Amino acid sequence: ARVFTPGGARVAVEGFGVREVGLAVGLCVLFGMQGAAGYAVAAMAPPTTPVITLRGLVFQGALQVTVLVVVMAVLARRGPLGVTLGLGGVPWWRAALLGLGFLVLLYPVILLAAQLTLDGEQSPEDLQPIVRFFQGGSWRERAAVAVTAVVVAPVVEEVVFRGLIYGAAKRFGGAAGAAIFSSAFFAFIHGNVPALGPLFGLALCLVLAYEFTGSLLVPIALHVWFNAFNLLAIVLDAPK
Repeated sequence: ARVFTPGGARVAVEGFGVREVGLAVGLCVLFGMQGAAGYAVAAMAPPTTPVITLRGLVFQGALQVTVLVVVMAVLARRGPLGVTLGLGGVPWWRAALLGLGFLVLLYPVILLAAQLTLDGEQSPEDLQPIVRFFQGGSWRERAAVAVTAVVVAPVVEEVVFRGLIYGAAKRFGGAAGAAIFSSAFFAFIHGNVPALGPLFGLALCLVLAYEFTGSLLVPIALHVWFNAFNLLAIVLDAPK
């Protein structure tokens, strides 16, 4: 059972069975194909070619919400989501504070991962397509990116990658192997080679936050803070 005390919580995965593992494998295939397509497009298209449109971003958001509904429906069959994902163990305001605290505490892990994989300073061509889209977008496009990055993506990705994929992998492969696999796969599906290291470090931090608190609300909050601060940095760094 989950114990919602600092240092005493854990992610309970004893109830994961064939249904959850099958869904996890299916989503790994789906997101893996999406990530591979991103690398293929980046290799074939010139760096300045826009590969994201506002319509495409809205469609992607709708697809992610659909995936979220399916995953939560499957996980709900195991029992109340408040227990299954630890959603009821930590109040939202405490989760927000814990997420911020974990981000500050674990940010050196992300920086270290970036230093180990990035060769010198990033050029504009090295940035993720959605970052370049946000930098040069209209206010509508920037608003769409902000909603996707700060609201949709943290919820969907945490439920899918930490709640389902990490949980299924931990059930049959142990915590360490599950953390490495789910984090590496999370980095891969973003389709950007320079971002592999930082995203892998971020994903490890998200797993640690989930395991330490036993509540998926905390890595969701950490993810929200991380994306929000990155978007804010882009806005503040923009030419005046």
